[in-house]
Amino acid sequence: MDAFINAKRRSVRIRYITEITKNNLGYCKELISIVDELRHLDGVKGNFYVTEHEYVAPSTFHENGKFPEWMIYSNVREIIEHQQYVFDCFWNKSSSAERKMTEIRNDVSLGLTEIIDNPSRAQELFIDLIKSAKSEVLLMLPTVNLFVREYRIGIIQLLEELSSHPKGRAINIRILAPINTTIKEMKTKTTLSNLKIRHLESVPNLKVTTATILVVDRKASLAIEKVNDSNEKFIEAVGLSSYSTSQPTVISYLSIFENFWNQLELYQKLKQHDKLQEEFINIAAHELRTPAHSILGYTELAKTDPHYIEKETQSFIEVMYRNASRIHKLTNDILDVTRIESDTLWLNKIKFDLKEVILNAIEDANKIMLLQPESNKVKLEFRNMMNAEGEVVSHSDDIFVVGDRNRITQVISNLLDNALKFTLEGVVSVDVARNKKQEVQDHQEEGIVTVKDTGPGIHPEILPRLFTKFSSKSFSGTGLGLYISKNIVEAHGGKIWAQNNNDQGKCGATFSFSLPLN
Repeated sequence: MDAFINAKRRSVRIRYITEITKNNLGYCKELISIVDELRHLDGVKGNFYVTEHEYVAPSTFHENGKFPEWMIYSNVREIIEHQQYVFDCFWNKSSSAERKMTEIRNDVSLGLTEIIDNPSRAQELFIDLIKSAKSEVLLMLPTVNLFVREYRIGIIQLLEELSSHPKGRAINIRILAPINTTIKEMKTKTTLSNLKIRHLESVPNLKVTTATILVVDRKASLAIEKVNDSNEKFIEAVGLSSYSTSQPTVISYLSIFENFWNQLELYQKLKQHDKLQEEFINIAAHELRTPAHSILGYTELAKTDPHYIEKETQSFIEVMYRNASRIHKLTNDILDVTRIESDTLWLNKIKFDLKEVILNAIEDANKIMLLQPESNKVKLEFRNMMNAEGEVVSHSDDIFVVGDRNRITQVISNLLDNALKFTLEGVVSVDVARNKKQEVQDHQEEGIVTVKDTGPGIHPEILPRLFTKFSSKSFSGTGLGLYISKNIVEAHGGKIWAQNNNDQGKCGATFSFSLPLN
């Protein structure tokens, strides 16, 4: 230590490398105040000193304050330059002394970053990192050849094994890779279908990094550059690799992965939206074309044969009115969706009797059914709601709510239209009752309207997205009615829900919505 102090007085710049441990922490604290730079290197053995002109190395370890038994000394220029190179290599691999001291004091690991230029070691580390995974593996493979090479060295199969919950561990595995015929065949022939793989090339103009990126448990990362992607062997195709347990580095690679993953997810949602929009346009065009043709046809008859129209006037007018009403409803639905999407759905709230609105809606539905001979096998009725024990929930004749009467009528009509459209024979029943909201302390009451049919029930594919736009399995209709109804009910502070019937083996579905009575 005295030698360093004397050298410092002579303005000599001192760089020092050692392994900092709990045992020598006090000595290192003292040393860091004397030398210009102190750095830490795991596992460093022995010691030597090298200046511009001399090289000295004790041949054995020696106690503090005592001279070693043997020394190696040289002032040969070639040996000095060689030892300076050795020191610089150690220096470049070492890390900050302050960082290591902080780790020891706080009993934490701040991580490290290492550049690996040995492809065989990179391959071993790649496999070992995946085997060590406890909760999550994120892997980006920018090319098809990368995917195939990783498959050949067992990486993909290892990931598949981890996804099967070995030893009860549920490991989340996500892979970003281009998907071509070769990879699709691999997925078909093996159990790779269990892995979550997103197609990197599915987004046009998406600029992807050319390096393989692996992030394990959000604690370690490995980035491997490729130098010859056409080579079939892993160790001949890759170049330098960067391994890190430093959180800033790991988070950087994690952000790169998540950014690509989220872009692909967003793109798929947009594609799905575009597909739904295209389906809606086709449905809307069909819905508009059919009544328009009917109106045009009967109008043409009226123009070309006045004598014939005199005898059939009433039936012609009924057909034209019915089809014009279909066009009118479709137009209104499209306008309502536009208002909902732009948050401009306006409510004209008044106090009205919910039961009266239901009766009027049933009466209107019955008039329409009279014009449709195929509806003769369906009975539409109004009755009091019963609970699970078969008891009437409410005997009240009047159930008043404050809301937009026309909009609530629209909701009830939509539910009735749906039920009648899917019920070829049987009963469509409408119930209304008071019910106390269990979760509300002041026992606030709500009115519950239920429409129950004996149709085929709700298709399992539609059920999860029943109240979204364009959800329909029907050959007619746009799939907008339930979406509009949901938004109207929620704008009144209520809820809407649906379920398939399972009472006494009967089929059909039940749609319900609630409105606060206060």
